[in-house]
Amino acid sequence: DRFGLRSMGIAQHFIDGEHFFISARLCADGGIKLIVSDGNVAWQGFVAAHDLQAPKSMARDTFAERLLSGLSRAEGTNTDTLSVKTTSAASCELVWKATLAEQGELRIRKQLRQTISLQRESRSDADGSFLLNMLQELVNEVVQLHRNCVDQEAASRALQMEDEKMKAVQKEISQAEQRGVVELERRMIDELNRHKRCISLVDSALQRYEDGDAALSERSEDDDSEREEERDVGRDENRGVSGRRTSEGSAIEAAGGKR
Repeated sequence: DRFGLRSMGIAQHFIDGEHFFISARLCADGGIKLIVSDGNVAWQGFVAAHDLQAPKSMARDTFAERLLSGLSRAEGTNTDTLSVKTTSAASCELVWKATLAEQGELRIRKQLRQTISLQRESRSDADGSFLLNMLQELVNEVVQLHRNCVDQEAASRALQMEDEKMKAVQKEISQAEQRGVVELERRMIDELNRHKRCISLVDSALQRYEDGDAALSERSEDDDSEREEERDVGRDENRGVSGRRTSEGSAIEAAGGKR
């Protein structure tokens, strides 16, 4: 506990035929501070963590928690026993005992025991001042617990607000990513359609080129045929002229011979 002490409250015990009020608190170093009063006299004690009589099979902090539960008469500790042994006019010992049933097939019972030395306060508590001090400490701890609860609630609300903000940011990021995916898909489709149009234009151009070559080839063949026909006609005309010339020459020669 960050405040140094954790109170188990004030418990009333009936010890050796007398009523006692016990306030036990766990210290930050693992020790236990104890105040005991019968309404007339008060005793105070402290047991350090290294003086806790925990069994070897039990962790020291577990033993301390169990001891505090017994001193505060927590649920499940009704079989615990307390006894007071006077050692001097100014001191006594509080002896706590408890029995734990181990889990398992053997059901071995473990005996717990702790002795706490108490020193008597120099003045009597006839006016109930020690009890009032114990109650005041309890009230102070309750107030502190309330403040802790308020602080924790405020921290919880702050965390909740931060969580809501984080969720909102995550939602915006998700929506932005979704919009980015949609935009990317649109761009990809546009680019694909552009490539398709380019390919279609190239195909059309190639087709026109191929159609143009076929027409040009046909025209070339027609021109060749026409030129060949013209050459044939020219040869025929040349042969006709040559024939006429020969006939005329022969006629002239024949006329000359007759003379």
